[in-house]
Amino acid sequence: MNKAKSASLLFAVLTLSACSTPQSAEFTLFEESVTACGHDMNVADEGLTLTIDMKGQEEWDGALLRDIKCATKFLQTPTYISESMYSTTALSGRQTDSYKIMLGGGDTGFAETEYLIEMSWTYHPDDGLDIIFHSSPTIEPNK
Repeated sequence: MNKAKSASLLFAVLTLSACSTPQSAEFTLFEESVTACGHDMNVADEGLTLTIDMKGQEEWDGALLRDIKCATKFLQTPTYISESMYSTTALSGRQTDSYKIMLGGGDTGFAETEYLIEMSWTYHPDDGLDIIFHSSPTIEPNK
């Protein structure tokens, strides 16, 4: 990814927190993924949880596979996790995994912060693929 595109993405997913120092940032990656990738995605827990409800055979509405692929790419989900999700069967039960991403730093004006993204998902043909993402900083930002 080129430097301009990288900086643009970082500005798109980070906003200054209203009650903090200018060097800290608020995690808004999940809100931005909903804006970029579609409907039937819900942000909760003050922006730290994202749920995606895929349309199943017995449901009238829900996220489409292209929406989920967009969100996993936007959220920098490693390929081994997303491919595991797409191959989950109804007999697999609830699956979990996690990964870390770095946001901020460089020329962005935000402190570099590492975030842990924890995921769980389940699949059933009637209900589709249902995913929960949860995030929290793993280290304090450099001030």
